[in-house]
Amino acid sequence: MNTPDLSKLNLKPLHLPEPVGWWPLAPGWWVLLAALLVAAVLWMMWLRRDRSSAAPAPRQLALTQWQQICEQYAQQDAAEQNAQWLVVQANQLLKRVALAYEGDHVARLSGTAWYRYLEQRANGAFATKPLEVLVSGPYRAADAPLDDNFIPAVTQWLAQAQLNSAHISHANIGGKDV
Repeated sequence: MNTPDLSKLNLKPLHLPEPVGWWPLAPGWWVLLAALLVAAVLWMMWLRRDRSSAAPAPRQLALTQWQQICEQYAQQDAAEQNAQWLVVQANQLLKRVALAYEGDHVARLSGTAWYRYLEQRANGAFATKPLEVLVSGPYRAADAPLDDNFIPAVTQWLAQAQLNSAHISHANIGGKDV
């Protein structure tokens, strides 16, 4: 077998193809990225749904309970209305809301310190003077007259007080059935 002389064949030098780059991505990578994006969106939706359907906001739950307490109080005859009972119920509900939003440091507050806390969280947005009755509430006579603005003041505080939502705990609101 004769080997031809390659130098006489007039061949051009070999040109290698350019190395394969990472861009543009192959179709498989685009499919993988799309699947990861869809999975991330579904996971975020699941987290949001799970958090929102877990329980109503403590503030809303407290307002509902306060309405029930007020309805019970209003259904009593004028002679039987026990203002002391209403003040104690309001105090317990306000304390549970404060505990739910602010944490355990609120639990030790009582008397004037408790009223100052309520006033501070109102931040001047509404009148808290009717809430002063909470300081002496448990020690009042059952037939002592109650300020007409007490019920609206409690309602306003529950609805508008500036509370720290970083510590929200739904367990403190459910306290006791009313």
